Formats: sequence, C-alpha cells, structure tokens
Amino acid sequence: MPGQPPHYPPATAFVLVLMVLLAALLVPPWARAGALRQPDLVRQILSPWVLPALGLALVMRHGGIDLSVWVVFTLGAIVSARLAAGGAHPLVVLAAVLAVGTAFGALHAVGTARLRLPSWAVTLASAAVGMWIGSRLSGGRVLVVQRGCLARWPGAENELFLTGTFIIGTIMVVLPVSAYRYVRRARRGPGSMSASLLASGMLSALGGLCWLLKDGRSPMPGHLVGDLRVIAAAVLAGAATLKGNGRSGMVCVLVPFALVLATMWWEWVWPTPTWPVDVNLVALTLMTFVPQWTYTRALRDPGWRAKLWPTLAALGVLSLAASAAPRAAARDVPRTILGMGLWLLGSTATAIEWYKQRRSAGREQAQA
Repeated sequence: MPGQPPHYPPATAFVLVLMVLLAALLVPPWARAGALRQPDLVRQILSPWVLPALGLALVMRHGGIDLSVWVVFTLGAIVSARLAAGGAHPLVVLAAVLAVGTAFGALHAVGTARLRLPSWAVTLASAAVGMWIGSRLSGGRVLVVQRGCLARWPGAENELFLTGTFIIGTIMVVLPVSAYRYVRRARRGPGSMSASLLASGMLSALGGLCWLLKDGRSPMPGHLVGDLRVIAAAVLAGAATLKGNGRSGMVCVLVPFALVLATMWWEWVWPTPTWPVDVNLVALTLMTFVPQWTYTRALRDPGWRAKLWPTLAALGVLSLAASAAPRAAARDVPRTILGMGLWLLGSTATAIEWYKQRRSAGREQAQA
C-alpha cells in the first residue's frame, strides 16, 4: 500500500479475519434457531442502532469517544414523538431532529477543539444535560405515538426504507472522503475531530427518529448508557485501533455487520437477560479491543513473540464464540475455560512485553 507505514495492511487484515472467523462460529447457532431468515437479517443490518454506532466509530477513528450517543438517540426519539403526535409535517420533524443532533455535535466540537478538553469529559457532561432535557420533555416516561400520526412519513409501513437511506447515505459520504484522503495521502486536519463529533450527534439523533418509526414509542429516558451493541460494533469493526488514511470508509462498511455479530454474541455467549448490564457485551468489547490494539503495535516489532501474544488473545475470543454452539453441553465449560485462558495469557504477556519496551525506551532516553 504505497505511502502507508508497513504495519497498516496486516492490522486491517487482522480485524477482517477476526470478524470473518467470529461469523463462522456464531452464524450456525443463529441459523439453527431460525434467526437467519432474510427479513430478520435485513432488520439487524439496518437497525436504528447502526446510526449511533457509525457516529461513534467516526469519533473513535479520530482518537476520541462520544459517550452521549445513547442520550442523543433517546432525545431524538422524544423530540420526534412530541412533534409527530402534534401533527407536525415529516420535514419539520426531520429538521428538528437534525437540529438536536447538530446542537450536541457543535457543543462537543467547541469543547474539544476550542477548549482543548478531552472528548470523554465533554460528551459525558453534555449527556448529563441531555438526560435532564429528555426527562423534562417526556415527563420521565416512554412516549407512545399512534401509528396514524406516522402515516405521513414515506415508507411508514416499513421504517427500513428510511433507516437504510440514512445508513447507506452515511457510508456513501464517508467512502469518497476516505478514498480522497488515501490517494492524496492527506493528513487529518484540525477540523477532523470536530466534523466527526458533528456527524456523531446528527446520526445518533436520526437513529432515535428511526427507532420511533420502528416501534412507535421512545426509549425510556434517564439512562446514560443504552444498547451496548453500539460500542461493541464500533470496536469490533476496528474503529478504535485501525490507523492510516482510507480506513474510515472500511470501518463504516463493517459497522452494520459488526452489529449483527454483537447481537449474535449477546444472545448466545454468556447471556445475562436478567442482569441490569449486558456483561457479555462488555466482555466482547474489551476482549476484541485488546488483541486488535496490541497486534497493531506488535507489527512494529520484528520479533515473532510480539505477534504471538495478540494472536493467542484473539484465539481466546474465538474459543469463547465456539462455546456458543457446542455439540455436547459438557463441552461448553472446557471451551469457555480454554478461551479465557488463551485471552488472559495473550493479554498478560503483551502487557509484560509493552512494559519492557517502555522501560527500555526510558533508559535509552535517560542515557542520551
């Protein structure tokens, strides 16, 4: 790949191979359960949650994080519900939703670009404000809209029309920009983070609108964090680890499929339906981020051991995925133990290697 550091193509391949192997292990139990029928699969790929996942992925690609995506998603649904119930024209509702997302995105951009504050702090603070606004607008309850109030929307009988338009439109905008940056070998400008935060706000709010069209109700307000598949999909698609020009387009293409994989993992690997937090999705996010991150940095080291440990950690993730569809129930526990053991071994060894490298670099600087 001309003009790119040599470790970028293998890192990209690592993300792709991990996703393909996860799909190979998670698809069979889903198929046996009858969840791979074409309408169900399309609904998963074009889920409203893909939109905030795309926004979060774009922010991660620029080294930040947007912790307000769930709150803006809920706020977009609440604003849509209030206006739709009042008989507002669909274009008015769409403009209001975009205004909400743009306002949050602009606030985040000012906080990070002008005030030089970390993105997590700015988005967390705005999320708290958004929770208060959402509770005031909704009265602290779920807003339900009659289907007749949504009849004026194009494709109201099937919200996939609108959701798919937003998802595909986002990808079609990001792809040529990524191609241009790759061909021109352009570096990120100072406005790249601001643009990604603006996009994240608008996409999250649009996701709330699509949710309302899908379910006819808003999400429950007052929650800082919502569906954890959003962050799991962004991380699994490589948004937090892939570097270099031309990767944002690929990440955006992968996000919808990563959300499907996260859904499969959520349903079949360590399901905790009665717990307040989806621990299995937290585990998926962490356990895929560690091997991706360490493999990207290990490729800078010519030694084979540096590449072995993140590979073992990735094999641990795949072993856990394999435990979702054991041929015999007794094999579930051994596969789980094997997966956790491989992941812990690879992660611990990588941490030790990283500590040794940092210590050696510190000594060299001190001697210089």
